[in-house]
Amino acid sequence: MKRRDFIKSSVIVGSASGLLLSCDNSRNQLPEKNHISGFIISDAHIGMREAQQPSIEEQSRAIQTIKNRFPNLDVVFDTGDIHHGYLNEKERNEARNHWLSKMANQFPRSLFHYIVGNHELGKGPFDTEITATKIGSMNFRPYYSFDYKGVHFVSLPQLTDTILINKESIRWLEHDLLMNRDKTTLIFSHNSIAGTTFNNGETSYRVIINSDELLEIINSHPSVLGWFHGHNHQYEVKNLDDRLYVSNGRIGGFNPPTSWGPFGQGHLGGVYFEINKNGLLVRCFSATKNKFLDEVGYSNLTNSLKQKTSFDPYSECNYYFGHGQLSDNVEYELKNHYLSAHSNQLFHKSYNQRIINDNDDFGFTTELFFAGGRKVNRLIGYQLLPGSTERKSVDNGLLISRLENQNDINFKFPKHHFTKQNFMVRGSYFRCESGDSFHVESEILGKTANSAFEIQFLIYDENQNKLYESKYQQVQDEKPGLYKVDLLVPNIPEEKASGNNKYIKFSVKLKAFPSKFIISKMALSKKIKQHKPTSISINSKQYNFAEMQGTTLERSADINTMRYQGETSSVVIKVPKVLWQIRNAIAYYSENTLKVTEYAHNFQKIKEVIITPTTRMKYYVNKVINIMPFDINYKNKEIRINVANFNNKSLISLRSNQKPVSLLGAELLKTTNDELLLKPTSRQLLIKFS
Repeated sequence: MKRRDFIKSSVIVGSASGLLLSCDNSRNQLPEKNHISGFIISDAHIGMREAQQPSIEEQSRAIQTIKNRFPNLDVVFDTGDIHHGYLNEKERNEARNHWLSKMANQFPRSLFHYIVGNHELGKGPFDTEITATKIGSMNFRPYYSFDYKGVHFVSLPQLTDTILINKESIRWLEHDLLMNRDKTTLIFSHNSIAGTTFNNGETSYRVIINSDELLEIINSHPSVLGWFHGHNHQYEVKNLDDRLYVSNGRIGGFNPPTSWGPFGQGHLGGVYFEINKNGLLVRCFSATKNKFLDEVGYSNLTNSLKQKTSFDPYSECNYYFGHGQLSDNVEYELKNHYLSAHSNQLFHKSYNQRIINDNDDFGFTTELFFAGGRKVNRLIGYQLLPGSTERKSVDNGLLISRLENQNDINFKFPKHHFTKQNFMVRGSYFRCESGDSFHVESEILGKTANSAFEIQFLIYDENQNKLYESKYQQVQDEKPGLYKVDLLVPNIPEEKASGNNKYIKFSVKLKAFPSKFIISKMALSKKIKQHKPTSISINSKQYNFAEMQGTTLERSADINTMRYQGETSSVVIKVPKVLWQIRNAIAYYSENTLKVTEYAHNFQKIKEVIITPTTRMKYYVNKVINIMPFDINYKNKEIRINVANFNNKSLISLRSNQKPVSLLGAELLKTTNDELLLKPTSRQLLIKFS
């Protein structure tokens, strides 16, 4: 386990109040339930070309079974691997369309949240993390959290490596849990924590390598009642130290062998859970049989915790996003999918540790195991070339055994290489801008006088176009075995880059080193000018952390870009009192009006925007299909919808438990249960209720 960085300061910025809904529109509210009901699906693996993979039709039927059995879910989660990893980009887009149309968007009345899996993040033709945030309608990074009815939910994916929660995410988690320490918390991830659910001994693939660090963090927060994960495809619920560890089963992918244990093999489905003021209940569900798995003989696949929770049916919904490891000078583009009438709050913590790369001391063991006990060497955070180079973890670093006739050894970090399809494999998280300066420090034991250390760096944009490649630069040792070098990012014309984000990647070449030596450090940090005040710039307006107590940030509706200046920090932006979740589109909110301006992605063939309220409402617009842009106004028992244009495929789905007294500018096509399907006939629609 690695020592976490010490937090040295914190700044909290308050929010200004705003109107939620008009007084008249408050009559649109329904009484809240006395519990939260939720469902988790996982590991669809759409596009997987193996016999055990169910067809799209089978998966769609399973989703419909879940939807019909649980029609009033408050929250729904998908814990990743929505498509398989070896697909080409055309196949990926087809899989994304299937997932959106036949899975995620089948729950329009529930708050839906996606936690990214390793098959989406492992490789791709673009920045896989940005792609994931688009698919999942996330404001910023793939880690985020939200409060719903007094309970706190956290997304915590493995970004850098399948088995690593990286430094950036760890700092975010520490910050987030500290901010929400009094709330009952459930954490959703793709992989499992060591020593909890069954992992077949596959430490190189099915268990998080820094599990001890994670356990120390969450054990310091007794309010964390559950860790829910995908990846392993089995159903499992274990109560360890009054916390439930849950493996979420499968809606696709391989069927775990029965030798793993009684884990619901052969059943497509997921996990149902309920939280009320007295505890948490988890029951694994088979969509194949339309029964809970405890009803078909798996009594081990239901468990519960009986203890007081922070559940409050009338508590506000808040959304938290930001960055766990902001570094100086980098500009980020933000999206908005959570609408509030209130101003944002900003929470800031700076760290006395500037190192930004993972496994900088090579402390993560490399001797791990895969299926069948096969021993593998994993170098977390790096690619070591040639791949045949022998290495072994030792107490003070990594022991390298240079092969005969092997002159050079090359470390690449973050791990990055291109496949035959020109897909980048991992490693897109060292953001940079023109003029940035990076400091690399390495320590090597057993160096000889004639050995040499060289370094180069490359810069890519988010579409994996190479913008710059430096020459190899020889680095002199400051003292025997200790190397230090500063590298300056050159000016890169904006018109040269096809994406908003730029990434820096390093190649370190060791030449003519002895046959055996130990490398004990490879640390990367961002250099900043010491006189710079720590500040954040939002939409080009700068906020100095030393002077910003009481300063109001822009409302979430107004935030588009963010640039940070100063020491490495964690920044959390809280959107308080969220009214609406917007999926598949970017939106703004002002004076009871939702303004939807553009699609978040182009993955879905049917252009479908889903709008879900955070409170129970008698009537609201739930889906808008093939219309963009548009706005929706709620006032005085009326819904006014303005659309810029529409065509014969345009539709509007209205959820209502009562029929409107009048309808102008639209044709009523169909009424089913509590849904009215409307076809616009004018660019202005008016719907009135009694």
